[in-house]
Amino acid sequence: MKDKLNYKIIGIIAVLVVGLGIPPAFAGAVIVGEAGDTVFNDLNNNGTQDVGEPGIEGAMVGIICSSGFSDSQLTDANGNYLITGIPSEDCVIFLTVLPGFQFGACNGQIQHTFVPGESFLDADFCLTPEPGPVILVHVDVKPQSCPNPINIHSRGLLPVAILGNELDVSDIDPSTIRLEGVSPMKHNIEDVTTPHTPNTEILDPTDCTTDGPDGIDDLTLKFKMQDVVAAIGPVSKGDVISVELEGQLLDGTPFEGYDIIIIK
Repeated sequence: MKDKLNYKIIGIIAVLVVGLGIPPAFAGAVIVGEAGDTVFNDLNNNGTQDVGEPGIEGAMVGIICSSGFSDSQLTDANGNYLITGIPSEDCVIFLTVLPGFQFGACNGQIQHTFVPGESFLDADFCLTPEPGPVILVHVDVKPQSCPNPINIHSRGLLPVAILGNELDVSDIDPSTIRLEGVSPMKHNIEDVTTPHTPNTEILDPTDCTTDGPDGIDDLTLKFKMQDVVAAIGPVSKGDVISVELEGQLLDGTPFEGYDIIIIK
């Protein structure tokens, strides 16, 4: 009688396994999931891994779930990681920031609810390099003009040069350049002018030069005059104004410089 009962129970389990479509090898087992992707160096801080943005080796990615399950992995040489054995529940995947980096466009954690056996392989993270000390550069509004008169009624373009005496201008990311918050319309690398002094200090409108090329490449820029005028704000004829230009190198290092203009 006992043997017949055991066979009956086994038969019921077999029917349930087949009826629910559960492979016999997994019947009664906990089906766990996995999570992974890449931690990359987001050089342009746009949150997307673009061409030329490498993975970051040795970054620690961890996970903690509602049941208390936790684990962590270090990324490999390509910035990839994979965490396995994840239970079916609410979890948080998180990245620990590395020295020399900071969180930028990407979030430092991802919340996800795992279903049995899920492969969640779209859990990527990014970091951006911490900015180094600001590089002070020579900026020349209207190269080879001294002083720098500005016609606020002009509908043309305002020429500006970032001189290559403090840095290699080919290392500049033109998309980050702002003159009083205004982006340039055009840019080009050419030798157009000479620093007014060995240092970048500008105290008055005569701190300028009419000298031309000095054998060192500069980054020339063209800004819409009316955009710059709007950014400066209300002015009067004869006003002497210091304008600021700032930007970043391709590696994220910030730079800035100033020049003085006179309103016509």
